[in-house]
Amino acid sequence: MFEPLIYLLYVAAGLTIFFGLLPLIVSIAYRGNPKLAAARKSAVEAVRTEADRYAANVLPIIREAQKAGANTLRQIADVLNARGIPTARGGQWYAQSIANILERA
Repeated sequence: MFEPLIYLLYVAAGLTIFFGLLPLIVSIAYRGNPKLAAARKSAVEAVRTEADRYAANVLPIIREAQKAGANTLRQIADVLNARGIPTARGGQWYAQSIANILERA
């Protein structure tokens, strides 16, 4: 008969304790690595440098395909795929991939 009331009091006490500790939990959770911003900046720079390097290596092939008559981005992508030249991540070339490379150049 009194069990639901006892359960409610137990839950209320638990929530009170939880919400009392909430600021401490949040401060611990958001403390994190103080050097995270520097690490993220370094990682982004490394990815950007590698992408620039790959674009510089593929650009002469794209220019050669353009001279051979590939006028659209899709045609250039088809030429690179036909030659078996992989993207930086080993995938197929698409029109947007070619646009991204040309934008980097």
